[in-house]
Amino acid sequence: MQGQGGCRDYWEFRGVRYAAAPVGELRFKAPRPAAPWKGVVNATAEGSGCPQVSQGKVTGSEDCLNLDVYTPTLKCSGRSYPVIVWFHGGNLITGGVSRKEYGPDFLVHHDVVLVEPNYRLGALGFLNLDTSSVPGNAGIKDGLAALRWVRDNVAAFCGDPARVTLMGQSAGAKLVGFMALSKGGQGLFRAAIQMSGTANSPLAYTEDHVQRAHDLAARLGNTGTDAASVERTLLRADWRDLTRRTFEMNDNSGWGLPYNPFVASPERRPADGEEVALNRDPESLLSDPAVPRVPTLAGVVSGEGVAFTYGNVEAFQTSHSQHVYQTLKKVCLSRQFVPKTKNVEDLDEVYTQKNDILDQGWTDLKNTSLELSKVVNLDSSYSLTSFRNRVLIQVYKPWKVQG
Repeated sequence: MQGQGGCRDYWEFRGVRYAAAPVGELRFKAPRPAAPWKGVVNATAEGSGCPQVSQGKVTGSEDCLNLDVYTPTLKCSGRSYPVIVWFHGGNLITGGVSRKEYGPDFLVHHDVVLVEPNYRLGALGFLNLDTSSVPGNAGIKDGLAALRWVRDNVAAFCGDPARVTLMGQSAGAKLVGFMALSKGGQGLFRAAIQMSGTANSPLAYTEDHVQRAHDLAARLGNTGTDAASVERTLLRADWRDLTRRTFEMNDNSGWGLPYNPFVASPERRPADGEEVALNRDPESLLSDPAVPRVPTLAGVVSGEGVAFTYGNVEAFQTSHSQHVYQTLKKVCLSRQFVPKTKNVEDLDEVYTQKNDILDQGWTDLKNTSLELSKVVNLDSSYSLTSFRNRVLIQVYKPWKVQG
């Protein structure tokens, strides 16, 4: 299908299957190759999104491993274009590649081939029971399968498989980070762009994945405590029920902080021959000199922490400011959310240089909007420092409290 953006036409192919439908016994498993087809495939309609809850309704389909391709031309004439593979955000529980959210116009206008894959979300994408049948991280493996499809097919769309850059926002940026750390991602791309997210984020990775799987099975009616009964329940559950129960488990800390029970986790018991996306925690992989380094452009925007304030503005009145600060301190600096943090007090000192704001600044603030700005900007600073860098980006100066 030929689209039109601005003053330039482009070609779009939508809903292209890159892996077999992950249904039945393939639920929770690494994606399998798609069967070849004969004839011409209709690629003019948007493919199904992955199961999620949107506006109170379960939407999507388990058969969602499809992608969209946008290219400036199909007449390559010996020329190939750089490729960007875009991974959408949504806290690993919502989102998709709908053009209503992510249009291709800007990138194709600048001679880029754009590929946008869907990947499994929530429990279907990240549940890990620590068994060979449910080893975890199916969503990451979906991303890797999409990259293999790009390697094998993007030249047909005038894309250069040797010039592939991954780009993701929020949860998509976390996924990009995981693929950069995964052995399965080596050789499939040359660079990465991570916007407002990192694999080293405390909300991107967990160690208590087995308990979360048991909790979901219990919500689906399982009364057993052994892994076999949990596995049977999860595999037999209707995907709509499973999706809704997963969403019900999605909660927050009471301060607008999203909590998704199903995120990346280490794969300790994969089946023989099963792809392993993540065999260790991100911190140790980032510290391992044997893990190849990927050139990465990473950044955050102002107002990253607006999620802290959503629906909780009343909590930011001056009388509650100290409580708010202590809550953020716990959330952003404690071992509860950052397993590798050795000493909360040390982080306090590095970040604030023992400025009085820790103990009295927040209670002295007179302006609620100033209070809110501290919270909103804190997440930007915190997210940025979750990246490991070869150079020091910036030294933060203590906040100046206005009287």
